[in-house]
Amino acid sequence: MGDTVRKIAGENFKVKEKLVQSRFSTLRGVDVKVGNGRVAHHAAEELILTLSPK
Repeated sequence: MGDTVRKIAGENFKVKEKLVQSRFSTLRGVDVKVGNGRVAHHAAEELILTLSPK
């Protein structure tokens, strides 16, 4: 995940990375319990890169 971005960033910056688990809101979905069958939230894995000058 993010290999290309990490490589390009590493050419010019010191890169610290963190992988986080979160729940992504679709902002339009409604919980299945309510009745329209669309899921309001999805599990997401996000890569956070912090860049510092070399």
